[in-house]
Amino acid sequence: SLVSESVVVSNKKEKKKEVQTDDAEKITADFYAQRIPPQPFTVSNGPARIPMTQQRIRSLVKLSAKEMLDKGITPANKPDFIGSLDCLVTNRFEVIRQDLMSRRPTEALSEEHWQLIIDDACKQFRA
Repeated sequence: SLVSESVVVSNKKEKKKEVQTDDAEKITADFYAQRIPPQPFTVSNGPARIPMTQQRIRSLVKLSAKEMLDKGITPANKPDFIGSLDCLVTNRFEVIRQDLMSRRPTEALSEEHWQLIIDDACKQFRA
């Protein structure tokens, strides 16, 4: 019936609004739709390589979005949320890029080492 259809539509709208305000994965997708994300690169030294992959960049965007949400900064209360996220990601990415470029890799980085580099970038630029 017509009544139950309109209820479904309004429920979908409410759900969409909810997701938009507090879902880091959805915000990451919005970021990728609206902005040009930092580009992957690889630091090499002979056969040793340290790649900053698309997946790592995406996880940096998601982490940054999650930190903003955890601090109460949401798309609902911050009109230029994606712009602020873009600025945060750009600054953090540049710290990571500088760190990696300054290395002369002899082997791939361990997950622990990657985490230290990302933590350092996050400390330098807080959400």
